[in-house]
Formats: sequence, C-alpha cells, structure tokens
Amino acid sequence: MTEEKTQKSRHVLFSPATRWMHWLRVGLIAYLVVTGFEIGQPFILYNPLVPTWKDFLMNWVRGTHEMAGFTLIATEIVRIYDFFRTHEFKDARIMFSKEAWKKQLRYYGLFGRQYRHPGVRYGPLQFAFYAAFYVALILISLTGILLFGANYNGPGFGSFIYHQLGFFYPLFGGLVGLRMVHIWLAWSIIFFVVGHVYMVIWNTVENRDGTIDTMLTGTHMQVADSQETE
Repeated sequence: MTEEKTQKSRHVLFSPATRWMHWLRVGLIAYLVVTGFEIGQPFILYNPLVPTWKDFLMNWVRGTHEMAGFTLIATEIVRIYDFFRTHEFKDARIMFSKEAWKKQLRYYGLFGRQYRHPGVRYGPLQFAFYAAFYVALILISLTGILLFGANYNGPGFGSFIYHQLGFFYPLFGGLVGLRMVHIWLAWSIIFFVVGHVYMVIWNTVENRDGTIDTMLTGTHMQVADSQETE
C-alpha cells in the first residue's frame, strides 16, 4: 500500500529590508496614485466657506505628491542595493531557462502542478514582470523629477534639475509629452499592482503554502510530496 504525505517546512525567502521597502512602496504608490488623480483631474471639492487666499489644497496635494515621489526614489535605491547585496540578481538566469518557462507556463495554463523553482525566488514569468515593473518605476521617477523641475520657479534643487537635465525634455516631446508618458507609466504600474495582488491571492488559495504571508514573515511554506510504502 502506498500512501502519499505532504511535508511542509519554512524557508527564508525575503530579508527584513526587502519586506520593509515593499510595504513602504505599497503605501507610497497608493498615495501617489490618489494624489496624482487629484492633480490631473481634481475631484475633491473646495470648501466655499474658506476664503480663496486660505485654500491651498492643490498646493498641499502637489507638495506632498512630490515628497512622496522623492521618498519612493529613496526606497528604489535601497531596494536595488538590497537586490545586489543579497545576490538576488542571480535569479535572472532563470529567464534563459526553456525548461523553467515550460514549467511555469504549464502551471499557469492549468496543465502542471509545480510552480516553485528550486534555488530561486521567482519563476521566469515573475522575474520578467518584476524587471518591467522596476523599469517603469525608474522611468516614472525620472519623468516626475523632470516635471518637478519644470514647475519650480525659484533657485535651488528644482532649478538645478530643470537646467542640468534640460536635454531630457525634447526627448519626451516637451512638457506635454513628458506629462503623458508620466500618466501612461502610472497606469502601467496600477495594472501591474492589480495583477500582482490577484496572483498572490490565487497562489495562496491554490497551493496553500502561505504565499500571502511571505512579505510579512519573510518565509514561505515549502511543500514537498513524499511517498510512504507499507
């Protein structure tokens, strides 16, 4: 008689720095999206009882949007440093593995069961999407800095950006093109976040290995099937 048993063990996947940067980015991206919509298409009505000269809502929204953007850039720098410090970049080799691509596509096509890839944190599809996500983050940070510089009227950091990085403006088609690229990148990040949350929940329910807890505890439940013969 053969009896199959499922063994589970905890496996460290993400460092504390990775988790802190992840949740900090979650809050910052959510705030940037909300304030970005307010800046692009104001939806918060001003209070008619407040004199106009006291109503600085848009200035406050724009100012905090810029501060959140610079904080997001700081988290990106820390995350990229952690990416190389923990040798996470070595996972990129899986994108060149045909066998790993077949295994992951079979899994997401509901033709295979194994979705974890031993020795690496991500599968090839995950790594490709995360790489595209960080490219989008870097580009939206660059376009955000350029918009900040263009809107800054006085001397200081904004003026320095406007003059020293001025060669970027024609590359994006001027301020109008720059603003449109900034908005398109924001929408690409929104779609990525929605897909990311859906896949995390789906994997947690499907595999029951604590995927959704990974960014809280840093570990995930490693599932291994073993056979016992009597």
